Amino acid sequence: MNFTIKDIVYPSSVAGDVASGLGVNIYVNFVAPSFADFDDFVTVITENNSFKVPIRARRDPPLITLANPMNCLHSWVGDRVDMAFRCVNSGGDGGFKFFCEKDEDDQKQADPNILKIGAFSLSPAQFYLHAGAAVDIYVSFTP
Repeated sequence: MNFTIKDIVYPSSVAGDVASGLGVNIYVNFVAPSFADFDDFVTVITENNSFKVPIRARRDPPLITLANPMNCLHSWVGDRVDMAFRCVNSGGDGGFKFFCEKDEDDQKQADPNILKIGAFSLSPAQFYLHAGAAVDIYVSFTP
């Protein structure tokens, strides 16, 4: 039960009748167990018929901008290039994590904050960004 009716306020405190032209305030509590979208409905029953009023809980999805590809420029063998790439979230709050293309490479990662694959190291490998926030992603390339 993600949605629960907290209170119903009728026009009259004496009876629960609603005359034509009057309204009822229904207060709904929502408890989200995850970041997913939720849908439900409240059924309103009148003397003549019944109808459903949809209830929806939504959040703005995150929307990040990050250079693609992350170009680390040129480097000599045995040298090291360190680059920073700005990641901006122009959508809603969200958590992000970089993964390797192959599952077996993900299982080899020793530090959850640094992703190492081949000659590249990337950090932070996981982060949370609020709406409008930014983080720098640091990439090291050692051919």
